[in-house]
Amino acid sequence: QPSQPPPEVLDLAVYLGIDPRDDSDLLWIAEECLAAELPAGWSEHTSSRGDIYFYNADTDESTPKHPLEDQYRVMFEEEKRRKLKREVGLSHARRSSAEISAVDDETAKPIPISVQELLQMAAYYGVQVETETHLMQTVRAAVLAPLPWMFHEVSDSTGQPYYYNSETDESMRTHPLDDFFRSRLEELRDEADAAGEAVRAEWQVVFSGGGEATWYNFCTSEERKEAPEGMQDPEGAVAEQAHADRISARMQPLGEPPE
Repeated sequence: QPSQPPPEVLDLAVYLGIDPRDDSDLLWIAEECLAAELPAGWSEHTSSRGDIYFYNADTDESTPKHPLEDQYRVMFEEEKRRKLKREVGLSHARRSSAEISAVDDETAKPIPISVQELLQMAAYYGVQVETETHLMQTVRAAVLAPLPWMFHEVSDSTGQPYYYNSETDESMRTHPLDDFFRSRLEELRDEADAAGEAVRAEWQVVFSGGGEATWYNFCTSEERKEAPEGMQDPEGAVAEQAHADRISARMQPLGEPPE
């Protein structure tokens, strides 16, 4: 059982953006910052309220910001990038053939997906579900699509997500597949405009965690266990949707990982 770092180390770690739980292996950065000598001309003081501040005798200025804060923040960001790059490489090295084949297994339960997920993703991409039902299969693919293999999702010091690309050593705030799906949706809109009409696809089947199928109508918000009246081969439609979902769940539109 490793010993718990002193409270002052944990406080400084959080201040520098280091998560003591997820980045416990990088707490040494906070320890090093705490032990480092202040730059020439700087001194540390405590106010009458007990707050720590730093005084620069050369400029006669005081600040609550540690003089070495920027230096150690940059150090943490660089070490974090190196760590993520190692983790991304290991995660792909550990990906077993069983995990890959599970998505391809047509006898397995359908992949769970809810109406709420579809509606939220449609709103995110600006799809009007009542009038653009022909776009909902693409919205569904966006819900199920995995993060591209070269990306790793992390959170900043405020808890906001960003995405680290281990191939380019760059980070981005927007989801790596946003541009791909926005472009695809615009293509489908253009195709519908050119054709003069869009193929209506009011009903779509969703799957619970146990694999049970439920039908949902995007135009009327009706939800039912039985297949819609007049639908030909509903069992085949369910199987076809489950198969399409498995394809979406393994898609890599930005390129397949190296062998």
